[in-house]
Amino acid sequence: MIAGKRIRSREDKAGVDDTTSKSRWLLFLRQDNNEPTPGALILTTMHSSKGLEWDHVWIARSEETIVPDPKLIEPEERRLFHVAMTRARESLMVSGTSKNFESRFVVEAQLNQSAIAVF
Repeated sequence: MIAGKRIRSREDKAGVDDTTSKSRWLLFLRQDNNEPTPGALILTTMHSSKGLEWDHVWIARSEETIVPDPKLIEPEERRLFHVAMTRARESLMVSGTSKNFESRFVVEAQLNQSAIAVF
């Protein structure tokens, strides 16, 4: 918990004990209003995107060396990539580097070339 550690450090300097700091941190985490500000950039994983939607979705590093992960089961990775792509309501951007081949999942999806960015 890096964020919790930072809060503790600041408060320790001010003379607030560790128990108070932890209590405040737990209260913050339990708040119902931890929703992101409208228009904020949301950085998430493909796994945690299940069941959610956004107007615009950008999937970074869609490269054969990254997706599919050689240590994981390919059909599951394919389904997960599909879930990530279908989170977009309006636009989807899939990116990768020119050093690696694009993921076979990108090729299989037959995306419009305007949805693919290579850096």
